[in-house]
Amino acid sequence: MESVVYLHLHNTNNTHCKVRLNKNKKNKLTHNRVFFAKTLIRKPISCCCLSSAPSLDYHSTNHTTLLVESYHEHQALNALIQRLNKKVSCPLQILQHDGDWTKDHFWAVIRFLKNSSRSRQIPQVFDMWKNIEKSRINEFNYQKIIGMLCEEGLMEEAVRAFQEMEGFALKPSLEIYNSIIHGYSKIGKFNEALLFLNEMKEMNLSPQSDTYDGLIQAYEFACAGLLKRMEGTYKSILTKRMHLRSSTMVAILDAYMNFGMLDKMEKFYKRLLNSRTPLKEDLVRKLAEVYIKNYMFSRLDDLGDDLASRIGRTELVWCLRLLSHACLLSHRGIDSVVREMESAKVRWNVTTANIILLAYLKMKDFKHLRVLLSELPTRHVNPDIVTIGILYDARRVGFDGTGALEMWRRIGFLSKTVEINTDPLVLAVYGKGHFLRYCEEVYSSLEPYSREKKRWTYQNLIDLVKKHNGKNLDANLCYSQLYQDGHINFWMEFEWFRATDVARFAAKCGRKAAGISINILDLFSRADA
Repeated sequence: MESVVYLHLHNTNNTHCKVRLNKNKKNKLTHNRVFFAKTLIRKPISCCCLSSAPSLDYHSTNHTTLLVESYHEHQALNALIQRLNKKVSCPLQILQHDGDWTKDHFWAVIRFLKNSSRSRQIPQVFDMWKNIEKSRINEFNYQKIIGMLCEEGLMEEAVRAFQEMEGFALKPSLEIYNSIIHGYSKIGKFNEALLFLNEMKEMNLSPQSDTYDGLIQAYEFACAGLLKRMEGTYKSILTKRMHLRSSTMVAILDAYMNFGMLDKMEKFYKRLLNSRTPLKEDLVRKLAEVYIKNYMFSRLDDLGDDLASRIGRTELVWCLRLLSHACLLSHRGIDSVVREMESAKVRWNVTTANIILLAYLKMKDFKHLRVLLSELPTRHVNPDIVTIGILYDARRVGFDGTGALEMWRRIGFLSKTVEINTDPLVLAVYGKGHFLRYCEEVYSSLEPYSREKKRWTYQNLIDLVKKHNGKNLDANLCYSQLYQDGHINFWMEFEWFRATDVARFAAKCGRKAAGISINILDLFSRADA
């Protein structure tokens, strides 16, 4: 997804530049210092912080350097896209002429080829680019390429890449098998899909619910008749007042969930509750995933209450109730559940802490975020890698997490082995976040012996990410610090925002929305988009 960043660039004359997104009628360049069609305005600027913040003087050179480097990087990326956009352009010739592309430039080219109906050129471009530097021959890159090819229905090319990957002694991941199985299912080649499904099992990769989703959806039309027959049989049983076993009722509810029939699922779920059928946690989790997928977050609270009435207030019950209010960004709701937990003398776990931390991050409530991070040791909560990711993602948007990092380093937490103890439902709601996706990408790029040769600690993983993505992370933290000091306004999300959206965000934060606006083509790429 594209991003929009709003910046102030200061020079030694205490002036700043402002670039507006005003296209002229011919949509041509109006100045050689900017891209697309923008109006360049110079005006003096004064800031009271310059005289009262010695730390800004100390870091100003580094800030300016990172900003200038980032600006020129975006210029080069835009120029590359413009060259590709020409009718007779050949990406292979452009790559040969340039010598090499950075990772960000390469993936921007791949997305451009996909969006411009030139997906058949993707394998050739990837083949040339990865051969320039052998470290690019890794599971992560093949996973993204194969996924794109399967989405475009280019199954021969996808399988060729799959076989090439095996030739490099790389082990295909569950996600790669899922992409191929879903790709074949979409074009009606179920035999081929089942072959890869069986191969998965032979490779000791257990198929997940996502694995079968593509097959189920592809069979949906054929199975619609079977579903009607199932419903007819159920009505006949009711008419004859016959007793229906609990396992049969769960199977019918499961069928409605698989086919995404929300209305029928809800009605049958109520019947199941009235029948006093035991509620098992795996069934509740599957219902919760359906509600999350359809943004029905308020139903998570109801689901938690239903489960509590059957088996008591378990950890899953508190997780569901907290998630419901956290997704709705309700301070009052979160506080209400926390008070109930305190009254019931329920001890916090890392899932509880991470849900609340993520809610504060989404609300940009840095005050409560900082307080809760400092309270984790007194609440006897051991953070995990998700907690680390929350902290680093918060730093990207202006949060000063130095205190939390120093505390964790002082108590020896960062030297512990990496663990993930957060409930999977939390990741189903919020996703992995930027830092965790960085970790996955960097870790998958390592050689197998490098992954297994040592015990991975949190500090090891942080150092590894900084080593491979240090420039990007430093630039992000630089942006965040300048934003916190009042010298930069930005909105870094994975979509385009209008000027009015940025102005609304700036007004909410008490900042002016003035600055340099730069259209950046894929400043950050979604690893799991």
